[in-house]
Amino acid sequence: ANAPVAAGPLGVAAVRSPSCCGRSGVPVLLASGFGTPAAAASPSAEPRIFRHTSAASLGAAALVLPLAARHHVGRRRRRARAQRTVLRAVEFDVGAWRRGFFDAEELPDGYCVLENVEGLPADLKGTFFQNGPGRFSVEGQRVRHQLDGDGFVLAVTVSDGQLLVRQRLTQTQGLLRDNFEKRIVSRGRYGTEAQGGLPWDRRKSEVKNTANAGILWYQEKLMVLSPAGKPYLLDPANLGTILGNQQSAASDLGGALDEGANFGAAPRVCATTGKLVNFDADDGTEVRFYEFNDDWKRRFRLPRKVNLSRTLLSDFAVTPNWYVVASPPLSVDGFGAASGKLAMEVLSYDPSGTSEFTFAPRSPEGAEVTLLADGLVCQEFANAYELEVGRLVLDIVAADRWDLGRPPTDSDSPLWEVQDPAAMPRTQLVRYEVDLNAQSFKKTVLCDRHIGFASVNPSVSGKKHRYIFCAVGHSESGVGPMAGFAKIDTDSGSMGAWVPGAMEFGAQPVFVPRENASDEDDGYLVGVIFDGAAQRSDFVVLDAKNISQGPVCRVPLEKPVPLGQRTTWADGLTYTNDELKRKHVLLRMFQKKAKEWNEPDTSFSIFDSNIFFVRQGTKIR
Repeated sequence: ANAPVAAGPLGVAAVRSPSCCGRSGVPVLLASGFGTPAAAASPSAEPRIFRHTSAASLGAAALVLPLAARHHVGRRRRRARAQRTVLRAVEFDVGAWRRGFFDAEELPDGYCVLENVEGLPADLKGTFFQNGPGRFSVEGQRVRHQLDGDGFVLAVTVSDGQLLVRQRLTQTQGLLRDNFEKRIVSRGRYGTEAQGGLPWDRRKSEVKNTANAGILWYQEKLMVLSPAGKPYLLDPANLGTILGNQQSAASDLGGALDEGANFGAAPRVCATTGKLVNFDADDGTEVRFYEFNDDWKRRFRLPRKVNLSRTLLSDFAVTPNWYVVASPPLSVDGFGAASGKLAMEVLSYDPSGTSEFTFAPRSPEGAEVTLLADGLVCQEFANAYELEVGRLVLDIVAADRWDLGRPPTDSDSPLWEVQDPAAMPRTQLVRYEVDLNAQSFKKTVLCDRHIGFASVNPSVSGKKHRYIFCAVGHSESGVGPMAGFAKIDTDSGSMGAWVPGAMEFGAQPVFVPRENASDEDDGYLVGVIFDGAAQRSDFVVLDAKNISQGPVCRVPLEKPVPLGQRTTWADGLTYTNDELKRKHVLLRMFQKKAKEWNEPDTSFSIFDSNIFFVRQGTKIR
């Protein structure tokens, strides 16, 4: 049974639970995904093998997805590979991980068909989407941080024993500008500087919206997301970028987003109300929460606004009555903030500081409640739910320090070429039982294995849950890139996991419930594994009730995709081969017309430059 082991401030008890990873629970914090290396590895050195024995990690270390999409493949049988097994100490090859950051190629015909796929469950019907960085260079100029790469989407439609695969770069304003000028026009959020251009070109100081961090399917709309920026809408069949009502071709969702508002990269659908909920943290002092009805109209006339001290939020949680955020313990460079620097440039981790929970009522009435916590660094919320009035449970992927990784200052190498994945922040799954009336909390370590990309069955989002699905590293006790998939039983503290080979890495798995499922874990885990040795990506399906048995279906894709980030599932969304063919013919027609109608305006004034590729003529690009 869980037992308190240490008293914290405010009478808080830190609690250990039986570890699901073979180790006793120790309070730790979240792992971001891309930390600054403790010891730099030579980018030209031979691939090194890291044995996971220390404590630091990368919660979303595998990120990226390439961009290919096409090539019709005839009737080839795809044999599901032998299933590998689980909770064991595994070494990972850092060279193989680094090979996951490459410029992806698009497929010749826009899509490819893989037929007669062995092991594909007959009751699995829908489309899997994955988003992440997929282009890391422009005419030889490389981004400095992997998260500054251009967004790339993979779509895999599953139906009738076959897979219909599409892969494509999102055609953002920033990508088109870079292509036209053959350079990096605007700076990146994570440290990439603009290259070339005139000194007074204001685009150099703009932050590029790469649309590479999140992806959402809701009420027949597919959109790709960035932590700071408006969403881009995609056609789910051909992945063409649908031109929105902004000059950049992004969308304000029918006027729901104000001119300066953003739409965060981690939206949630509340299972109690069915409403889509998201937040906008502007890297400053104000957080805005938005709710949408089924018709994409805003539930409330005005967003809920909460004022915080300057911070950087990576995620939020929602329950039937509350929005929840957790501010990490950070210090601020006031001079840098006043001079207009990005939050990434002026915020730093304060190991002696305390974190703060903020609870904002979902109803327009009522005031927010704050609660000081320990040194929590919240990488993401797995889920949250209410016990009774004023009492909540928060399940959080926490890291042992805040460190998103900074590009090296002593070389031109990008971060991933010098980064030691075994020295990144270490994550664990922790539970906070919060009493808002008593201003206290109890902390329990549910699992101290390094994990990331946690989620629950969508039917229990914001409700009491038992199972958490996530990605895991290779090792039971150490840190490293995300590799395999796991299920954590929060009642028993046990974990079932499947971990691939030392040169293979994964991203977020998505849970797909079976139709008429009777149990919370009755369904499938679906995801993509990148093999850095073979430079190949595999589509994998696991039985969520028996994850440790490995994939029931594993299929190599025609072209590799870079390491991915977030995923989503569109249940029941399927296409025939002919439907996809027509959709791609239409996309090529619009692309041809776009070259005639959307001539870029390259004129400059002495003080400014005009926007390139304004919305003209076409509906999609």
